[in-house]
Parts: sequence; C-alpha cells; structure tokens
Amino acid sequence: MPSSIPLSAVPLALEGKGWTPPSYRRVYAAALDRRIPAERGPNGRWTVARDDLPAIADALGLPPARRA
Repeated sequence: MPSSIPLSAVPLALEGKGWTPPSYRRVYAAALDRRIPAERGPNGRWTVARDDLPAIADALGLPPARRA
C-alpha cells in the first residue's frame, strides 16, 4: 500500500477510517490554504501521506461516521 495518496482519494480514505467524509472541494481548499498537510508534486498533483489522515480529519473538524 503506498504511503501517499492523491488528494482526490482523501474523502474516501477518511470514510474508510471511520470519519464522515468531507467533500473534495473542502479538502482541496484546505490544502491550498495549508490547513492540512499536503504536497504538490512537480506534475501539479496534490498528495497526502496516509499517516496524516487523523491530522487531516482533526484539521477539518470531522465527526466520526454514523454506523447503521
């Protein structure tokens, strides 16, 4: 499993870890504003470290997902 994931995969990854998923636009805006740890590569694509998902969830104020 790669240690970094594309920014577009962050909402699904957060949901998979038990948080209510944010919209991609919210994640992207947070990356641009440097509110979450994200890196823009030489190809212009944003990535985040998989280990930073808890910090991202905290920075976005995400509640745990409700389980049915």
